[in-house]
Amino acid sequence: MDVLNSWLFSVWLLFLLTVHETTGHRISGTEGKNVTLPCKYDYRYHGHLTICWMRGEIPATGCGDQIISTDGKSVTWRKSEKYQLSAKLQHGDVSMTILNVRLSDSGIYGCRVHVPGWFNDEKTRHSLTVEKAPVPTQKDNLLTSSVPEETTQTQTINSTQDYHPFNETDPTSIPSPQYIEDAPASENPNLAVIVPVVAVMLTVIAMLILLIWRQQKKGRKSSEIHQQSDMSIIYSNSDSTMGLYSREAAIENVYQLEDTEEPVYQCP
Repeated sequence: MDVLNSWLFSVWLLFLLTVHETTGHRISGTEGKNVTLPCKYDYRYHGHLTICWMRGEIPATGCGDQIISTDGKSVTWRKSEKYQLSAKLQHGDVSMTILNVRLSDSGIYGCRVHVPGWFNDEKTRHSLTVEKAPVPTQKDNLLTSSVPEETTQTQTINSTQDYHPFNETDPTSIPSPQYIEDAPASENPNLAVIVPVVAVMLTVIAMLILLIWRQQKKGRKSSEIHQQSDMSIIYSNSDSTMGLYSREAAIENVYQLEDTEEPVYQCP
């Protein structure tokens, strides 16, 4: 019996020495915010391992009240969408983020990394405390509600046609209805100046275009007149030259006839 007890004690001592557990991590969060519970392992040495997160104390074996698990590459099981793993999951970062934490999420959380071999699992334990969201003070409420009240009062004054001030003896204490009705007309003071300027610019551009078109038309007419005069001169010169040439040819023919006449011989 003593030998059996000694053997069990040795196994239990070996189990405590070989199982890696990190305790004492206290994490606090605020209601309505996100809270991240860290958990990492050396993926370069071990490769991709199976990991599980649980609610409550980490048992000697298994995952207890499991809420999410992974094979080291992707999520294999999830209790709720509010539990998310790190984006660096494949690099050994298996930290878990709890979205929109509530007061009921306070408690113990455990991360178990299944390392091959006897009693080689790595365990990380966290104690989460969720604090209630701060309640806005009366001063904050006054600062927050002051702007809507002023806006509502302005809208009421603008939408009321028959407005009567509270103090009838002092009509200057608040703006008169005449001032309130004229206020929207001054929203665009530059509009009355921009429209005439644009109209004048368009008129000037149209006049310039018309003037350029007339100048081009006049230039084309003058070039056509010059071309017609040049052609008439060429035709007249050609006619006179042909007349002179025909006259000279006739005179030469007469001279040739006189030279070619044979002498007349008379008999004695």
